[in-house]
Amino acid sequence: MGEGRLKIAQVGLGSFGRKWMNVILRDGEWEYSAIATRNDKAREVAGDCCGLPESARFSNFEEMLEHSKDTDAVLITTPYFMHTEQVLMSLSHMRHVLVEKPLCASLEEAQSIRDAVRDSRMTLMVAENYRFSPGSILMRDLISTGKIGEPEAIFIQYFVRHRFPESDWRNQYQYPLLVENATHHFDMLRYITATEPVTVIGSAFGSRLTDHWEYPTVSAQYEMTGGLNAHFAGSWAYDGFRTPWEGIWRVHGTKGSILWDGDITISKGNTKQTIPVETFPPSHSLKKVLDEFMGALLEKRRPAIDIEDNIQTLRMVFCAIESMENMTRVTIA
Repeated sequence: MGEGRLKIAQVGLGSFGRKWMNVILRDGEWEYSAIATRNDKAREVAGDCCGLPESARFSNFEEMLEHSKDTDAVLITTPYFMHTEQVLMSLSHMRHVLVEKPLCASLEEAQSIRDAVRDSRMTLMVAENYRFSPGSILMRDLISTGKIGEPEAIFIQYFVRHRFPESDWRNQYQYPLLVENATHHFDMLRYITATEPVTVIGSAFGSRLTDHWEYPTVSAQYEMTGGLNAHFAGSWAYDGFRTPWEGIWRVHGTKGSILWDGDITISKGNTKQTIPVETFPPSHSLKKVLDEFMGALLEKRRPAIDIEDNIQTLRMVFCAIESMENMTRVTIA
């Protein structure tokens, strides 16, 4: 990496990719070196927004890597099933990588990425931005300082109906919530409790409201290290009684309980204390991810959510699917 601002190239300029671009441009600590997308209009608009010359606007990702020699890092915001190829290609070109979640489509793909990161010695970070929210950080602080003693049971509920245009690739998911969304909650669970998954047993079912998805509703019960039990239940199918994006959390410990439902309430005996949780726009947590990624590069350290960390979250996802398909408890650790 040279002097001055770090140079970043981006592949994927759909709606979420454009949100990332806005965050990077407002940040001012990065300089765009190139972009890549097959969408001609999106490439034109994004290129103009970044002030990039035509020579730095590509329709082919590999060509972008070949011709943008001064790029320090690549931001990947394409659909998840394209991630593995693009991550491996970026690492082979000795570029650091910031990639949207979910990282990949299987544990086998995750292992190939893990091997490539180790071989290349480049930095890879997965953009699990929910753990950077004020609520997640406060929950971790409350639990780590023993506010409710030793946590024994956690119940997480997430119910937010999703709708996408008919041609959208996300309509092809078999387990849409589990793969696309629950990665956030599983990452938060690991972060907040400082525990790792041991076993899982899960179930899933469909809905007449969303017949394009086979299993939009899931339930998964995890045994975590330290004897903690965690239960996740959620659905993309139903409108009623919508939860916050982070979900509703009930944490029960040996000396009290915590309810996180927007604000955080601590219950100990007959005493209750409510702590307001500051709210920010979604771009806030993306900026926190970006700051962590840059800090890791400049300080030559592992980022908070590198492949070694994120592979544990992926195990929670794919072992839950294995459990649901075989109707049995699955060992994760």
